[in-house]
Amino acid sequence: MAENISDAEDFQGSLEDRELPARRRGRQTLMSDAELLARREDFVKAFEGCWGEIGWELKKSKKADDILRALRPLEDVEFIRRPISLFLRESEGRVSATLVRKLRTELQRIRKLCLAAELLKQRAMEQLQQVNFLLNQARPSEWRLIKRAQKTRGNEASRTFKEWWQLRERQTLLETQLLDLEARFARQEVLSFRKSERYELTPLHLANAVCGLPFMGWRRSMQRSAKEPSAAANGIDYQLFMPFD
Repeated sequence: MAENISDAEDFQGSLEDRELPARRRGRQTLMSDAELLARREDFVKAFEGCWGEIGWELKKSKKADDILRALRPLEDVEFIRRPISLFLRESEGRVSATLVRKLRTELQRIRKLCLAAELLKQRAMEQLQQVNFLLNQARPSEWRLIKRAQKTRGNEASRTFKEWWQLRERQTLLETQLLDLEARFARQEVLSFRKSERYELTPLHLANAVCGLPFMGWRRSMQRSAKEPSAAANGIDYQLFMPFD
């Protein structure tokens, strides 16, 4: 029994003293080619189905907020609802790609710390439960020793819970901030694509440009996705519509 108490008392250390695994150098690919192309196909189908509504609005767009209004008709298209929600999230101001990357990196760091804190919290609670069990089974002569261990384990459980809770709140805040920044960045990139005049404004070209957002800029998205032909492009809805000049 004393050996079990000694093992419990070995559980020490602060979360801040623990090092995270080093990040690998080089460009981080947040979307595989398969994911990118699958998204592109969904966007193509959605854009073609609503091109009569969104094409004209996009052509008139002069600022990033105009993109939100232009893409609003896609809000209730079920198969595209989740990715399109990014472009429809209300947020104001301009944002740089660098700021988005920095916040995403910080969020990744906090998520790792939060996970580590949760594991510490769980372990502290388990060890407190072990001490409580030992107290119920102990002889009167062992109560003082076990009571001391119980207090130590209770303090440890309280400390690790507080650390976890603070990190969890920080994570939630960063997640909200990142969604806002990504929404702004995505709309800026759509507007930049529209103003570039490097490509005709068609559902396919638009889909190639936006399918990688917000994890890359529209040029990188276009570069990667345009390498593969689209099976969904020029569907019956778009053929009937016939793109306007």
